[in-house]
Amino acid sequence: MRNSYQNTTNYNQNNNTEKLVLVRSNILYGLIFESVKQEKISYNSGITSIPNIIFFNNNTECFIDFTNQNNEEIETKVKSFFSKISPGTTFYIFNGEYTDQSLEENGDISGEFVFDEFFKGIIRATVTSVSSLIQNVSRYDKKYFIDTPIISVNAFSNTETKSVTTIRNVFGYNTKNSFTYMGVSIGDYVSFSGIDGKYEVLELSKEPNGSETLKIKGTIPTQTKTESKILVNTYIKFNEPYTIEPNLLEIETGACIKTQNYGIGGQITIGCLDNQTVTQCRFRSSKEQNITTTIYPGSACVTPETETARETTTTDKLVQITNLLASNIASANNSISSISGPINRNGNSRTSFYGRG
Repeated sequence: MRNSYQNTTNYNQNNNTEKLVLVRSNILYGLIFESVKQEKISYNSGITSIPNIIFFNNNTECFIDFTNQNNEEIETKVKSFFSKISPGTTFYIFNGEYTDQSLEENGDISGEFVFDEFFKGIIRATVTSVSSLIQNVSRYDKKYFIDTPIISVNAFSNTETKSVTTIRNVFGYNTKNSFTYMGVSIGDYVSFSGIDGKYEVLELSKEPNGSETLKIKGTIPTQTKTESKILVNTYIKFNEPYTIEPNLLEIETGACIKTQNYGIGGQITIGCLDNQTVTQCRFRSSKEQNITTTIYPGSACVTPETETARETTTTDKLVQITNLLASNIASANNSISSISGPINRNGNSRTSFYGRG
C-alpha cells in the first residue's frame, strides 16, 4: 500500500524514562475553570436488557431478575456492575413505565432502592420509594415495559470521592478552538499556561447543543478566562523508551486506529480516535501491550451523513473499522493503491506504528 510503513525498531537505543510526553500544543480562548470538590460520580449500569421485577413483603422488597437472558454480554455487564456494589448502597431505576395489557392498567416502577445482595443474575433490594405500582400486581414481566429501565448508582462504595475541575469551553467542540480538535482523549494529561501541574483527563463531553466540557483530576481554582489566551499542552503517559522525538509542528490530523495483536497472526481493533496528529497516534502504540496504531490523514472514524443519522454504537464502529482494514489488506494484495470507505474517504495514505521507536 502506498505511503505505508510500520515502525518496529529502535526500542532499546534510548533510556528515556519520562512518564509523560508532550505530543501537542494549542492556544485556546474562552475557557472557564470551575472547581468541584469531593465529587461523587454517577454510574449507569450500561445494561441494555429488560429484567423481570417481583415485589414482595407488602412491596417493601423486590427481586430484579436478569436470569432470563441468553446474551452472555448482558450477563457479564450485570455481574460486573453489581459485584462492585456493597450491601446498603442506594441505586435508582429510571424509565420504569409499564403497561399491563391483561389488566389494561399502567404503572411505573421507577424509584429509589437499596442493594441487598446479588446471586446468579438476581438482585435483591429494599424498596425506598417507587413511582406507582399497579394494585394486586407483584410480578412485572419484561415484555410489558415501555422502554428499557436504566439502573444507576451515585457512587460505588469502594470509590473514593475525589477533587475534580470542570473546564467549560464557550466556543464549543465544533471549532479549532477546542479540546476535541486537539485530539484530547480520556487518560491523557493536560497543562495550562499560568497554572502549575499536569492534570489527568477524566471525561470529555460533547453536548447536542455544541458545548464542550473537559473534566480533569485535581483542583484548579474557579476562574473565568474567556478573554485570555491559554496555552494548552497535551501529554500521553508511557513507560517505554523511544528514539524519535515528538513533532509539535505537525498540522495535518486524521483518524488513529488502535489494534492489539495476540497469538500468531491474530489482531483485533480496540478503538479509533479522531483529530490525531502523526505524533499523537504514534505515542498511543505500545510494544509492551502489543498495540499497533495506524494514522489515516484527513479522515474521521465515523461521520453521519445527516443530523438524523442513526447513532453508531461502539460495536458498529469496531465492525466498520475491522471490515475496512480487511478490505485494505485485500486491496494491497491485489496491487490496488486506492483505499475506499468512510475511514479514509479523503485520502489514500496511512502510516502504521508498533511501539514508539
